[in-house]
Amino acid sequence: MPLVLASNDANSGSKYAWKDLTGVHYHFPNNYRNVIKPGERFVYYRGVRRLGGRRGVAEYFGHGIVGRIWRDPEIAEDAPKSRWAWYCAVDQYRPFGVPVPAKIDGTFFENIRRNKWRDGVRLLSEDVYLRLLAAADGFPAGTISQVEVPSLPPFSSVVLPDRISTGLLKPTAGGDDDNGASSSASSGTKRSRTSKLAGDRAEEIVFNWLKKLYGPTANVRWLANEGLTPGWDMQFAHNSGETIAVEVKGTTLASFSNFELTANELEAMRRLKEGYWLVLVAKCASENPAIEVLANPASNLSGGVLSLAPTRWRVTMQKTEAAGTGSGMDVRGASEFSPSVV
Repeated sequence: MPLVLASNDANSGSKYAWKDLTGVHYHFPNNYRNVIKPGERFVYYRGVRRLGGRRGVAEYFGHGIVGRIWRDPEIAEDAPKSRWAWYCAVDQYRPFGVPVPAKIDGTFFENIRRNKWRDGVRLLSEDVYLRLLAAADGFPAGTISQVEVPSLPPFSSVVLPDRISTGLLKPTAGGDDDNGASSSASSGTKRSRTSKLAGDRAEEIVFNWLKKLYGPTANVRWLANEGLTPGWDMQFAHNSGETIAVEVKGTTLASFSNFELTANELEAMRRLKEGYWLVLVAKCASENPAIEVLANPASNLSGGVLSLAPTRWRVTMQKTEAAGTGSGMDVRGASEFSPSVV
């Protein structure tokens, strides 16, 4: 059964300082150990409390799948079970391009008692889970029709950073490391209207940042905005005289757990080498985005700093003269297969 995992900016009070890392791992107390299970789907939720005593809108901000689970090694094994805590890895994390409010036009997605909103982990019906994903994907027919995609702040209020950030792409531990989270790749689902809104804003941020940094002589071109798809979003003339291809990846969160590359982008990255930049934009829907530049990312792939994992394959029908089917496919009847396979 799907879950809600609460990951709040600030808590009213707790025995633990929760060490969640969005999209990488989730930290939870022992009383939820039998509720959180590997392979279960979930949506992230944050309440109204924000850092610094501020308050915001209660909202859902992403979804994923529970990965492997391990005990918090910082708590002694002889401690009372009520003091134990656990981690679960987060697999196939997808942030919502713009968070979905918990309540729209006076109607909550979750129909639960008032005191249940305090629960850090909640069961979610299949219907509500699907409605939340539909809402994040652009609110098609059959969901809450009154929802509108929230608008981004006007670009004039965005402060382009003067300094390049580091560490926006958070490392994930793979294999059987008991103190880490398993590696995960994003699920490869189609881009929603809201995620496109955030992605376009990330490109707009980088386009203007490059113009500010290198000036008019750099001749910065936003190729994606011109409808061109060479394997990068924009390009500019570097001070060295070399033309640099720039691929932009954006997230509304403060950091990345992973991002996707198309086959076209990967080929261009490997071919252009030093002439290719990956520019990461975190908090791209805010007025204070952060930017990190990964120059020559292909060298980091070959050097083992970055890793690639396939997330999907494109399947097409090939034209053939095969007799009988016209497609070359094996079209044996379903009765020839075990029900457990079908």
